[in-house]
Amino acid sequence: MDLSDPNVAAHDAKIRKSGVKVPSATTTHFVDADAREKKDKENKNSDVAIAPMLYPSGCGLSVWVYQDGGRIISSNLTSCPFTFSTADMDSWLGFCAWFSYNNHVASNVTYSGPASSFTNDYAYWCANGNNTSYRTETYGEVYLGGTRYSAAAYDELTNVPCGT
Repeated sequence: MDLSDPNVAAHDAKIRKSGVKVPSATTTHFVDADAREKKDKENKNSDVAIAPMLYPSGCGLSVWVYQDGGRIISSNLTSCPFTFSTADMDSWLGFCAWFSYNNHVASNVTYSGPASSFTNDYAYWCANGNNTSYRTETYGEVYLGGTRYSAAAYDELTNVPCGT
């Protein structure tokens, strides 16, 4: 989690101030999407890994998943130190069954015009008190000066009393 970003620190503090327990959170950096795709094609048959900071944008995608009473909340934040022209986040929340989190229970897509940050928050209401594990995955894009940057991040919440 990148708490050095004032937007991330404020969002994290807002979540924790509500009294919920947040076991973890994740921040990843946006990278030049076209450069990443080109590099991926060049390295298609090699074991070379692309470091996220290879194409830094200054922007980050932060993801939290936590339980608040009878619901699981996915909270996502795109944050930049300057104004982007447009941005979007596509997120889903799934529970673990048969060794996979691909059992989606909620999702949300949101867009933003010019801004320096915006959120994508949504929830799943627990069907029962059975212990279950959840994962949220969020994919985002920001457009800065005509360049498309992308990021992906996830967070997991394990063995909580909130069944499906």
